[in-house]
Amino acid sequence: MRYSLLSVVAASVVLAADPVPKEYDYIVVGSGPGGGPLACDLARAGYSTLLLEAGTDQGDNPLYADLQNFNEAANDDLSRWDFWVKHSEDPARELKFKHMTWRQSDGTFYVGLDPPPGSTQLGIQYPRAAVLGGCAMHNGAVCSLPQDDDWNTIVNATGDTSWSADKMRKYLIQIENNQYLPKASKDHGFDGMEKNPQPSQRGESSSELGMSSY
Repeated sequence: MRYSLLSVVAASVVLAADPVPKEYDYIVVGSGPGGGPLACDLARAGYSTLLLEAGTDQGDNPLYADLQNFNEAANDDLSRWDFWVKHSEDPARELKFKHMTWRQSDGTFYVGLDPPPGSTQLGIQYPRAAVLGGCAMHNGAVCSLPQDDDWNTIVNATGDTSWSADKMRKYLIQIENNQYLPKASKDHGFDGMEKNPQPSQRGESSSELGMSSY
């Protein structure tokens, strides 16, 4: 298997036993939940694969390795990329959003509706992770199934019916290992790799987490 990992920020290269090729069959940018598995699958299939990651390897760092630290990991300067988004084109409506973020004069953030004088409006924070493993390294291990309208909005915008809710549901059925519904339930999977247990087996109830089971 020929596989190379380049960490851009650390300027280091982690190599398998084979020498580094001058050309690659595939170059994958980003080692998150999309790029990481894709690069591994390509390498296992025998393709020479270069995986580019802007961050460092924090796999041995308890801040990232221990799930209960996910909130601290998301705010860790070692990996945090701050992106700022808008929820509306109406500036007045944006200012009513309670998670609006401002940079204060001392460089720290203020989140809320009443920023101190001299603060600069940034937007709504959408943190991403520059780290080996990408945003999988700072999320709360919560899997949420989008509403059907979310998928169908993509269909309406692109004309690509492969994104339709009924077709995307098939992927859930393939990966889900549902442990709380009768196996006759046609909209769920029972033989996949992702366990979906009873809410009481997840450590907290779904209502306590502010989410619904799918």
